[in-house]
Amino acid sequence: MNAIFRQLEAADDSAALCAELSELLGLTKPVPEEVLARARADDHYANYLLRSRGHPDLLEVLLRSPGNAAYRNDQSATAETASTDTLSHSNLALAAKAGAAALKWAAGGFKQIPQETLERRLAACEACPNLMPAPGLLIYKVALSSRSDQRICGACGCTASRKASLPDEACPVEDPDQPGFTRWQEPIKAKA
Repeated sequence: MNAIFRQLEAADDSAALCAELSELLGLTKPVPEEVLARARADDHYANYLLRSRGHPDLLEVLLRSPGNAAYRNDQSATAETASTDTLSHSNLALAAKAGAAALKWAAGGFKQIPQETLERRLAACEACPNLMPAPGLLIYKVALSSRSDQRICGACGCTASRKASLPDEACPVEDPDQPGFTRWQEPIKAKA
């Protein structure tokens, strides 16, 4: 764990710690308690926070990360509970995933999905808590034009609007109201 976060670990007053972490990051208001808890439990997240000092947009993405919810009111949570966070995806892993999706699409003859399917998928993404602005990773800067929808799925790291338009892609999140189905209201595919 980072030496800075070890020092924070020694104190007991979480409100004071949230304010101290906020000051360290150059923020004007204390960070939420789940951010502090995650930074204490997850070395990678703590490093992302520290590296993002001076970059308000990236800090905002980290502070709003859906993976932080796993640490709400439970400081004993482990990094594994937040493994779906997009920040755990590297540029290389995301590029490989995008390349595989493009090859699969090409092998299928560049088929398009019906407009009603696309609209249903996009509506599900709009309502999903995992939809978030793209972080400052190089892959997003290269792959996204200023005219495209810049938001990504926090669960898989894919650009939501592009993934939703490909017929062979699937939502990575199970629908909480319909077990066995994704948030796109499609059956969960067994992994090969």
